[in-house]
Amino acid sequence: MTTEPNAQSDTTASKSGTPTAETPAAGGAKPPRKRRWRRRLLFIFGGLFLILVILVVAAPTIVSSKGITDYALARVSASLRGEIQAGGLSVSWFGPIQVSDALVRDAAQRDVLRVKHVNVGAGLWQLVTGGLALGEIRIDEPQVLVHFDEQNNVSIADAFQSAQPTAAEPASQDKGSLPDVQGRLVIKNGTVRLERDGRDPYAITALGADVNINS
Repeated sequence: MTTEPNAQSDTTASKSGTPTAETPAAGGAKPPRKRRWRRRLLFIFGGLFLILVILVVAAPTIVSSKGITDYALARVSASLRGEIQAGGLSVSWFGPIQVSDALVRDAAQRDVLRVKHVNVGAGLWQLVTGGLALGEIRIDEPQVLVHFDEQNNVSIADAFQSAQPTAAEPASQDKGSLPDVQGRLVIKNGTVRLERDGRDPYAITALGADVNINS
């Protein structure tokens, strides 16, 4: 019978390293692990870059949200004697920046400044790359209360004073130069109300201004 020599020859070929159906050829290449790691790194860095782009694009929307606006103004107000509020804030990268129903109260809870609407022509990108080139700043219906107490302290100035007393600075100390601000200021339908304790108030209405700023 011829079956036994064939079985022996198959066994001998397998042991000697000759490729068979069960044994892969010695030159058979497995997928290189380095390429897999490169692909994984590309996916990871690509995903991180995409997340960063989304955050940058969405940053103005996040800043404009009511919760973020209220939190930021609360932190600022905590450092002042007065209080700052805003009904709404709209921020964009390329403008404009808008504030609605802005309110400032002094330490006695008097409304010393109310503004119906503020529109700043410059966007965040312009402020970041071009400094304080603000474009046109339009202020609609500002209402200012100038209240004098017995010591002739002005309420609106007092509202922006620091809540923590600071040591007096030497008169000779150099405070540095003012920032370079450029733009156009337009005020429409403003009102200034003057008050002093024990006297009748006096109001100046229908105020307007159109001023070019180039400091």
